[in-house]
Amino acid sequence: MLRVFVCLMTLLLIAGSALAEPNFESAEDIEKWMDNYHINPQPQTLPPAIKYLSSSGVLDNNSAKPPVFGFLASAFQNYPDERAGWIQKLDSLNEKHLGVIVYGLWFAGLDNTRELVDPILKKHPGLKEKLAHLLKTSPTPLLEIPLIQGPWVLDALWGGFFASGSPQPVRRVISTLVWLDAKDSRRKMLIGGAAKWSLQSNARQHPKVMKICEEELENQPEEVVAHLREIIESANKQK
Repeated sequence: MLRVFVCLMTLLLIAGSALAEPNFESAEDIEKWMDNYHINPQPQTLPPAIKYLSSSGVLDNNSAKPPVFGFLASAFQNYPDERAGWIQKLDSLNEKHLGVIVYGLWFAGLDNTRELVDPILKKHPGLKEKLAHLLKTSPTPLLEIPLIQGPWVLDALWGGFFASGSPQPVRRVISTLVWLDAKDSRRKMLIGGAAKWSLQSNARQHPKVMKICEEELENQPEEVVAHLREIIESANKQK
């Protein structure tokens, strides 16, 4: 999972382009777009970026999808005026990649999630069958997905952060550091380890993540603060 996360954050963390209709041609273009989108949001760049992720084959990897649908969930929530246009433009995606759109809507915390999802599934019955497990659940805001479900939730939260710059997804990731000491649960320790690695990597690369980590030293319980100090110190050394 960590290897997948390293690759994905290298390929996918996005920064806004100055062009109204950007032409994404490489992983470097996408990396630039995703990496700084939270600093300079340009909503018109989202559809061509997601289309590139589809056409380039990145979305063929199921493990690469959580940061993308986490990004979309945050974007769908924060840009209500753009939502319908994005859905219309992204409907041309390869059907096997349209799941990221449905997941993004599902975890956006919207009042009309099913109204937005139903037309997509009606047009693509194969996708509806593939996502039957999801449709049996209730739409859940990104920040309320149970963290115990696995490291993929952390990936989705990072996608949400890079779309919005909100500290809330990062705080949610930080909260799992307490699981690093959960000797009775290998699953919790794995999730806590993934959280620690991702926080250290992103704090080293992104000043806003570092700032959030430093601010949380005043808010987190003692057992989390100890791990957080170690993350901050290590990230600063690696800069």
